[in-house]
Amino acid sequence: MMRGWTQEVERRIARPLGKYRSEKEPDMVLMRRLTRKEYKLLSFLLDDPKNRETVQKRLNLSPLCFEDLCQNITKKLNLDRIKQELFHNRLKLYSNY
Repeated sequence: MMRGWTQEVERRIARPLGKYRSEKEPDMVLMRRLTRKEYKLLSFLLDDPKNRETVQKRLNLSPLCFEDLCQNITKKLNLDRIKQELFHNRLKLYSNY
């Protein structure tokens, strides 16, 4: 996993659960769990995080759709099952079950 990916993902996750499993596996998890447009948006934001207008034009998105996709990415990355796939976790999330 590229250094930029880890920084972008950690910026969007509220509470990371530990260290990443491996170099390539988190990238595969993101490809599998995010929609194609969300994955492309995340990768374009890594290339040019400050220039949102360029990213919007590349993906042909309106500002409202752009914000919705960013929120969806953040929500998905904060789901417990995706966190478990991304990180080594020695603690069980649901100890009551």
